[in-house]
Amino acid sequence: MLSRRPFAVLFASVAGLSVLATAYALGVRAGQRSVVSVPAPQAVDAPQQPRLDGLDLRLGQFEARLLRLETLGRRLVQLAQLPAQEFNFDSPPAVAPAAPTAAVEQRAQAVGQRIESQDVQLPVVETALISRRMAAVLRPDGRPVDRGVLSSLYGERADPLSGELAQHQGIDIAGGAGTAVVAAAAGVVSAAGWREGYGTVVEITHGNGFVTRYAHAQRSLVVTGQTVRRGQPVALLGDSGRTTGPHLHFEVLRDGRPVDPLALARR
Repeated sequence: MLSRRPFAVLFASVAGLSVLATAYALGVRAGQRSVVSVPAPQAVDAPQQPRLDGLDLRLGQFEARLLRLETLGRRLVQLAQLPAQEFNFDSPPAVAPAAPTAAVEQRAQAVGQRIESQDVQLPVVETALISRRMAAVLRPDGRPVDRGVLSSLYGERADPLSGELAQHQGIDIAGGAGTAVVAAAAGVVSAAGWREGYGTVVEITHGNGFVTRYAHAQRSLVVTGQTVRRGQPVALLGDSGRTTGPHLHFEVLRDGRPVDPLALARR
């Protein structure tokens, strides 16, 4: 699964910057109230100048950190393949010079606005990345048997028992009895037991309308309702049901209709 640690760091940084930017804005306003004898808009009392310089320096450090967050945000948008025009991870244009205290306050307000923007956008990017990762985990394009020979393809074929033409709704993989059959994707076991023609069969329901079936098993290793991960053993290859020898009959259905498992794996 996609690690949530990078996003936790991002959101902690954003929250910290938001609090500090607000504190700076309030501190600047407090400084303005205390300097009541300023004779001109561009002048600052000498005792206040070191404090103002310190605020200016620290605010610059936060602006640099926020810039790195915005750069990371743009990279995440690209990684998630999201429409760039729907996100704004660019810094606002520089404001016109103003009186020293006013300039710091304007910068603090600008940082606060940028933080608010990232606070909205970064969770959206995170959700998109997690959704894409989950879709990949749930897509049944894994190999259900590590060792085996593809003995029959999806599509029309001569039935091995009757000899008549029939639609083969999956693929067959021949192998040794007792070979592990694994889940092609993560999901929930929706059926595990005997079914006419299929013999011992395991059925797994995945996301996005996908269902996989593993038939002719020697025995099932899972039970209905169990959650399984991709690559987890769910059955042992066998020759139960209507079959001519040990093999796995593997089907993939999407929205109730069979699809070619090999075509799905090539996408």
